Amino acid sequence: LGVVFYTFASQEERSAQYFTEAAVNQADPGLDADVLFNWGLRQLIVGPDDQLYNSALHGKWHSMLPKMFGSDVHPFTGQGINVIMGGSGIVSVDQDFDGTPDADQNLLALNHSRAAHGGTLPFALRQNNIPEPDVDYTSPDINNLFLAYDGYTFDGGTLRRVIIPSFVRPQFFRDATSGVHVGDWYENDGTINPDKETTTRVLRPHPAHVFVDPGGTASTTPRFSSAFPFQPTTVAGGNATAHGELGIFTDSFDSVTGEPILELDVDNDGTGPREGIWMDLDFPPVENPNDPTQFILPLFSFTVYDLDGLINLNTAGNVRKPTDIDPDGVDLNYDPSSNFFGEHSSIYTDKYLFLSRSNMGLSSPGEINPQWALNARPELAASGGDLQG
Repeated sequence: LGVVFYTFASQEERSAQYFTEAAVNQADPGLDADVLFNWGLRQLIVGPDDQLYNSALHGKWHSMLPKMFGSDVHPFTGQGINVIMGGSGIVSVDQDFDGTPDADQNLLALNHSRAAHGGTLPFALRQNNIPEPDVDYTSPDINNLFLAYDGYTFDGGTLRRVIIPSFVRPQFFRDATSGVHVGDWYENDGTINPDKETTTRVLRPHPAHVFVDPGGTASTTPRFSSAFPFQPTTVAGGNATAHGELGIFTDSFDSVTGEPILELDVDNDGTGPREGIWMDLDFPPVENPNDPTQFILPLFSFTVYDLDGLINLNTAGNVRKPTDIDPDGVDLNYDPSSNFFGEHSSIYTDKYLFLSRSNMGLSSPGEINPQWALNARPELAASGGDLQG
């Protein structure tokens, strides 16, 4: 009897294990990279579906295609949002361009999801009331929130690198009364001081964002658990007592390299600073393949730069390099006028010659030759071939 009972118990245990393992769907499409990529890319370019109320891009106002055509299909004819700054650094909406802040300042809310507004959007942010988004310019401001910026400016005589992340506008994380930067912008819900609330000004997950069901009804349940690091991780070289540093906007620079300290989430462009933020795009929760009792909420991060007339060398030109530009070999840089492309004169070396001239698309099917645009002839100081300062 004991042997029979043991056999039966063993079979039940094995059946339970099989059932548990079967529940862990290793082929869950939510874990497929293509599914995730397509979900994020569609919302970035076109915008989310209307029922995705928890998406930080809900309403499509911040997506790229609406930034071109708006809702009237006439490109670049939108009014956009006009912002002014007072002497103390207070940012305000001024839609009538009279230099005075408007009575309704709800257009300063960068996050248009219902999750960031307790389930109900303010009147000014609703689809039929918000200004058309397709302004006739491209700049990393409130009207082009998808656009990032990485450049330089002088700060008190010192050349400083300036980084403005996609879907983050540090200049809007200010006290509504004093204009002072809100240090805990990543989690300030206005409980202590309503003038410091950032719930609607961040597209990054925020403790005050709530869950909105597919029918559009909000709950009092927070959208995110404490497992999400609302407080960004401190970066080595930054201020150990400060969190969420934002480079020049918080006067945060590495004391050795002078590089800006950005305490965000992801280094999307691979240049060092973490300029990308995680964004909730209302992707359906995915069962944790290692623990079927838990669910994962995929988040997304973007960094979008304007080419500004630059040439993408990942798609333009070719990688063929003649043998040290040997005149006796095949020279792709030779010009019919008997002068090498980019050469100042015959007495100088060829160190500044470009190597794309074949138009055969040796590394790109686009067959684009960047030499036709990169046609500057640098002035040289001496026969050594160094650029003149």
